[in-house]
Amino acid sequence: MENKSQHWIPRSYLEPWCDSNPVRANAEPYVWCFPKRGGSGRRKAPHNLFEDSDFYTIFTADEKRDLSLEDGLAVLENRFRPIRSLIETGQSLKQIQDLG
Repeated sequence: MENKSQHWIPRSYLEPWCDSNPVRANAEPYVWCFPKRGGSGRRKAPHNLFEDSDFYTIFTADEKRDLSLEDGLAVLENRFRPIRSLIETGQSLKQIQDLG
C-alpha cells in the first residue's frame, strides 16, 4: 500500500545523526539506539525509526485513504534538506532565496 509507513520525525532530521563509520562497504547508514534504562546500543537504519502506519493518513467516510497531509509534509521535508545542508556547512542562509 502506498505511503503506509509514515515518519513522525522526518528522515531528513535523522540523517545528520547517522554514524559516519559504516560496518561494511556499501552498508546502509545507521544511528545508534540505546535503551532508556541503560545497556548496549544497537544500530538502526533511519527509515526504521519514529514511524507508524498511516500516522498522517486521513480516512474518508467511504474508508479511502487521503494522503494530502503526508504528501504536503513530504514537500516541506524535501525543501528543508538544502537548508539543513547550508546550516551544517556554515554557509550563509541568504542562499535560501536561490533554492526556490
